[in-house]
Amino acid sequence: MEVLVTRTRLAVALLAFVFVLPGPSASAGTLSGTVAIDGKPAAAIVSAIPFEEPLEKARRQARGEAEPKALASVTAGSGGAFALTVPAAPGKEVLYRVRIAAKGAIAAELEGIYDASETDELGELPLRKAEALAGRVTGPGGRPVAGARVTLTARGRFDGSFGLSPVPEESSTGADGTFRFENAASERNELLVVADGFAPAHLSGAKGGAQSRAIALVAGAPLSGSVKKRDGKPAAGALVRYEGDGLETRWVEVGADGTFRLADLPSRRGSVVADAGDDGFAEAPGVTPVPGGKPVVLALAPPTVLEGRTLDVATLKPVPRVKLTVSSGPGRLVARSGADGRYRLKGLRPADVTVRADEPAHVRWTRANVRLEKGATKVLDVPLTRGASLSGRVVDEDGGPVADARVRRLRRRQPVPPGDAGLGGRHGSEDPLARRRNLLRLASPTGREPADRRAAPGLREGKARGNLARGRRNAHGSNRHPAARPRSDGDGEGPRGQSDRRRRGGALAVARRPLLQRRTNDADELRRRLGDRPRRRAVPTGASS
Repeated sequence: MEVLVTRTRLAVALLAFVFVLPGPSASAGTLSGTVAIDGKPAAAIVSAIPFEEPLEKARRQARGEAEPKALASVTAGSGGAFALTVPAAPGKEVLYRVRIAAKGAIAAELEGIYDASETDELGELPLRKAEALAGRVTGPGGRPVAGARVTLTARGRFDGSFGLSPVPEESSTGADGTFRFENAASERNELLVVADGFAPAHLSGAKGGAQSRAIALVAGAPLSGSVKKRDGKPAAGALVRYEGDGLETRWVEVGADGTFRLADLPSRRGSVVADAGDDGFAEAPGVTPVPGGKPVVLALAPPTVLEGRTLDVATLKPVPRVKLTVSSGPGRLVARSGADGRYRLKGLRPADVTVRADEPAHVRWTRANVRLEKGATKVLDVPLTRGASLSGRVVDEDGGPVADARVRRLRRRQPVPPGDAGLGGRHGSEDPLARRRNLLRLASPTGREPADRRAAPGLREGKARGNLARGRRNAHGSNRHPAARPRSDGDGEGPRGQSDRRRRGGALAVARRPLLQRRTNDADELRRRLGDRPRRRAVPTGASS
């Protein structure tokens, strides 16, 4: 297929084959990728932070203990490239999270949980530029509150499709009640203010810069109570907190006699929850903390359980050692399926959760909004599709190889790690590809414009026969070729009807008539690989500056 672009023309001849991927690599333990800030490579520090299960993390915070130190850290140079290696422990699974921090950017973490034995190409990790945020905390009468703890979560401009989330940052107010952060977002900042003797204050949607109004704190109210097991005995060691109107207080550990006391709560209706892990969960809704109020008694319900099997969708045989991650908000639990493909996670909190399954030889699987009922056992089988690899060759308009071109697979708004074309212009990716249509984005290292190309593993992609024409949008968004059909990544509608404003140029490539393309279907079609595949119309390929 030939792709016409502005300034320089680039032709892409793509040969795609299906290869059955092997099992886990013997040389494992390294994550590599590139850090960028607003599309430009940037120096950064990439760290492996030990993974903590939600109950483990909550107990550490209740005891006032510091976050565990990083297992390993590397520095990405000015080119942004890094390779993070985490030491593996023989016979033990070492799980960790990946955290990226760079000067002038908002620190972020990848949503995935990795094992020290894993090797993966993470691709480009896009951080967001940071700006300062300053404010003031006051108490009754407008008096400044010194020593208040302020937590910032800069949620603005984070794109969930890249699997990155902001890392909360903490600061304290000075004698004049002021605080300042250097790594805030321009908008959608969340602030949580906690001070002894005052109810916590939660502010969402704050913009960067100096805050026009002070954050006013009011006196807090205490609440006491007890937690009991199902047999009526004290639930020593259970964790309790207050939740309401977007506010979640820090956890408090229940004493040996089963009693607890929560201090400095807001005097408004909320819920008191107790989490005892495998011993169960309890919740008391509609509680209003007031001085001298009636103690709350919480009785633990049976634990919520999620179980099922991990199966190959084509053979229905079990797939062992699949890593399953269950997440609800910031909390995540990780487990692996056994040799028979069965898994079981217990001690879960009733909620709508997202379940992810990851195994090197299969396509990653995700199921959102899985409802877990209180005290119930949810059965969820995980069908996994065998992966394939996609390889090809990038050439210029004269058929010569283009070295060091970057290739990314875009599918379902999920960018995948770029592969680098070698001296022969060949590229490839070991990331398992579904046997379906994939969108490839190619960018030349010499400043040529990026080009998109649709391809499916197992198909030989020949030269396209669409008539290509060059066009330019004018101020009204029209095109000089009224009969042409534009395909742009600019301010208009981009691939699959999505608006992409990252490139704001006016030039684009267009095609007068659509191209025909063959494709394979999803899991159901994998069981019928010998039949004819239907033809499908594809949007003409183009590029914009």
